[in-house]
Amino acid sequence: MCLEDQNKKTREVKTFSCVSKMNSFLFIFTTFLVILPVDNGNPMQLTLLGPHHPVTASLRETIVLHCHLSPRTNVQNMEITWFRSTNSSYVHLYRSGKDHLERQQPEYQGRTEFLKDGIGDGKIGLKIFNISLFDEGHYHCSVKNGSFQQEATLDMKVTASGPAPLLSIEGYQDRGIRVVCRSSGWYPKPEILWRELSGNLLSSLAKKDSQRNDGTFDVQADIILKGSSNLTCVIRNSLLDLEKESTVHITNHLFPKMSSWIVALCFSLMAMVGFAIFTFYLLNKYRKLVTELNWRNMVIPIEKGWWLSCLLSLQNVNSIIIELICETEYFTSRFYSILQRIFLNSKVFMC
Repeated sequence: MCLEDQNKKTREVKTFSCVSKMNSFLFIFTTFLVILPVDNGNPMQLTLLGPHHPVTASLRETIVLHCHLSPRTNVQNMEITWFRSTNSSYVHLYRSGKDHLERQQPEYQGRTEFLKDGIGDGKIGLKIFNISLFDEGHYHCSVKNGSFQQEATLDMKVTASGPAPLLSIEGYQDRGIRVVCRSSGWYPKPEILWRELSGNLLSSLAKKDSQRNDGTFDVQADIILKGSSNLTCVIRNSLLDLEKESTVHITNHLFPKMSSWIVALCFSLMAMVGFAIFTFYLLNKYRKLVTELNWRNMVIPIEKGWWLSCLLSLQNVNSIIIELICETEYFTSRFYSILQRIFLNSKVFMC
């Protein structure tokens, strides 16, 4: 009886030992299946992702380009390549925990850094220093590990914003004031607008732009104002959704006006010039008549009624003189009445 009990206990211990070993094996196998895709980079499970929208970089600044593996995977021992095209050179190459820059594009030498923070979680970052317009365009992030290889593409836009516009009054033109708005150092080429205080947009007289050696744009717009205004010049960069503006206040006293005394003086000068012309005309007419009378006296013989011819000549001269005096008096009276009305009107205007 005791022997049977002992055999029964031995079988129970063996059964328990077998079950315990089976449970341990299942636990280890399950853990291996869970960890295997993360550690080995199973191509059926990993996906390389990049930003969905273009990234924006400021000229002469620094930017970090990102891509990442999903689910999170350690990429320290993988080969990671950043490149712009399929040619032999690249922007940056990271392989087996080290940077390999032997065949790096010359334009990026000394300007790139592979970010090692976060590579244990599948985060891949490339820092580019001193951004230039050459850096604008498409970039490819490639991850390779054995038979696994994927690419992600992102687009980078380069922008530059200049200072607030400079407004200047260039002088008078077309019975108005010419105002010029200038700004420099923008990329891409910005839009330049004129806006009133009420928000209404005004059309420019002329616009012009020029591109510098570094690729940025200088812009200018002109406008002619006919009256007082609070005028604002707006420079707009649509890529950054950025506006910079400057405002100038133009008052009525800046616009040219004709004073009343200037008007009176102009009329007086015109009247005096007219009087001088008329006097010259009368003197010329009198000279011609006297010349004609002298010629007649020379032609008429003295022996044939010279007394009668002299009398007739005197009568003609008297009639001419009387005619000239009458015409001069009439014009003089008219001239003085015109001057009197001009000065009376100018006084009323000045009051």
